[in-house]
Amino acid sequence: MKANKKQIHLCMLCFFLWAHERSGGWWNYIVCNTFNEEQWIENFRMRQDTFNMICDALRPYIKRKDTSFRRCIPVEKRVAISLWTLATPCEYRTISHLFGISRSSICLILKEFCKIINKRLSKRYIYLPEGDELYDIMLNFEQKWGFPNCVGATDGCHIPIIAPKHDQTDYYNRKGWYSILLQAVVDSNYLFRDTCIGWPGRVHDARVLANSKLYNMGQEGKLFANHSRNISGVQVPAVILGDPVYPLLQWLMKPYAESANMTAEQKKK
Repeated sequence: MKANKKQIHLCMLCFFLWAHERSGGWWNYIVCNTFNEEQWIENFRMRQDTFNMICDALRPYIKRKDTSFRRCIPVEKRVAISLWTLATPCEYRTISHLFGISRSSICLILKEFCKIINKRLSKRYIYLPEGDELYDIMLNFEQKWGFPNCVGATDGCHIPIIAPKHDQTDYYNRKGWYSILLQAVVDSNYLFRDTCIGWPGRVHDARVLANSKLYNMGQEGKLFANHSRNISGVQVPAVILGDPVYPLLQWLMKPYAESANMTAEQKKK
């Protein structure tokens, strides 16, 4: 009987500790009440009205209810935790102190945030332009950078990861660390228009391109069809710009390979 009472007492004590709330004063009082627009952009990489828009868009999917043992973490705080984690190199331990929640909760919140963003919002904002929007982008490219009939620019980027348990060498890139590859197309205003992510860091950029949906659409003539333009008597299709590692294709333009015989002026052109 005494042993049972001790076990019950220990369980109640553990429950009390589990439900004990941490201090979230930095977020609740400093950020929410004193941060100006510049501080929002510097720390969360966006304006406060953009932050509020994301919260409203995700609210139906990440909102939680209070329980008998603890109050739920509000939507705004969940989004802020995710953005802060993605925008800074801070350890989970530091973020835990800032927002007043456990490290394990940070991990779960971040994974859920990324999953919902990808599932619910990515297609709303990341898409290949068409119609008037496509025309405006091409015009903007020419006005800003002097390149006619250009829809976007593409390149690859290494995203650092923790080495996986299996096939580690596939993810060890030429720069000397583990990564996965992101291939992205951006428009004249630096907005993402197409992404392909997940290939191991050791894979060449050209191989990622050749296995992407973007490549298939381009090769099948479904990419920016009927947007060619007559330039100096030549019908030039709408193109994407890429660096020298990519193949030269009808829809993908890359610079001339450098030659020792080229002058400095020729290289600029």
